[in-house]
Amino acid sequence: MRNLICLLVVLLFITAFKAADGNISLGDFEKDIDGWEYNGGWEFKGANGSLNATDSNAKTGKKCAVLKGDFTDGGSYVAMVKKLIFDPEKVSIWVKAPNQKALTVRITDSSGQTFQTKLDLKATDEWQEVVLEDFEKIPKPWGGAKDGKWHPPANQLWIMLSAAHNMRNRKTDDTIYVDKVSYVKRIEKK
Repeated sequence: MRNLICLLVVLLFITAFKAADGNISLGDFEKDIDGWEYNGGWEFKGANGSLNATDSNAKTGKKCAVLKGDFTDGGSYVAMVKKLIFDPEKVSIWVKAPNQKALTVRITDSSGQTFQTKLDLKATDEWQEVVLEDFEKIPKPWGGAKDGKWHPPANQLWIMLSAAHNMRNRKTDDTIYVDKVSYVKRIEKK
């Protein structure tokens, strides 16, 4: 009985902490790749790559995701994709990408409409946070409703390593590290 009470207290504390923080995790990569999938940007032939959890370079904890892309034979991007139903106001991504000048992020709404944008990165070897928000301000969405309006909830999130954003050379290999992917739940306005 005492163990059960302790467990309930811990669960209540964790729930209160998450609610106070406001962020809901989409990936901390401590156990594995947390349901993320690799996409090789196959519509643009030539890219090779991989997505794994690694125990080096973590922002917090012991592990993070590592997305690798090799564009020496062509291709445009590789990506890590999370497919789930979630209702974000904004999405936060911690990334370590010393050779990338931007991170391309794509989010798809319930109608199948895709919003894709480039989030600028600082030229640094350190971890940095990028935030995706104001989805309706992202120009030229495609698919689904094709009306430029956000139709909650979201059903996919893509984090893309793009050959075009490589500061060294478009036709080379590159690696980005990703950790602490989270979102703040959208609050419906009444």
